[in-house]
Amino acid sequence: RWFTGGDCYSTALRDAIITCSEATPELIHYLYTKNLFIFLEDSAAPTGPMPLPPNLRVTASWGGKFDYLLEAGLFPRTARVVNYPEEAAALGLEIDYTDKLAWQDEPTHFCHLSHGGQQPGSDAGNAIRLRRKAGLFSGYGRGHAA
Repeated sequence: RWFTGGDCYSTALRDAIITCSEATPELIHYLYTKNLFIFLEDSAAPTGPMPLPPNLRVTASWGGKFDYLLEAGLFPRTARVVNYPEEAAALGLEIDYTDKLAWQDEPTHFCHLSHGGQQPGSDAGNAIRLRRKAGLFSGYGRGHAA
């Protein structure tokens, strides 16, 4: 996985990732991005993601300034962050606890539960605290519950 925190910030970095993926076809490379424009085939008249090596999987993440491209259905693999399993169910989306949906062959739309450091008192922070108290998934640390 590229970028456990952060994003692909430039076309030069994108091109380097593509080159690395092409040089290591035995490995699956995957990443999440909100920087959707640099992964479009034609940013002037977007019709979909650019061609990528078959072992490079790009998941377009909701919650950025380019969400309108996701609403248009231009990316076949997307991820949303939700606070509670019920939110994922209401969206009709599976929760990915292992990143499998981000790297599997078949692209799909899915969710992650909020995790990591969140602002104290925020909706996400409260959700994590409540899930932890209930013995449910609260993050990817040691012994996380799925």
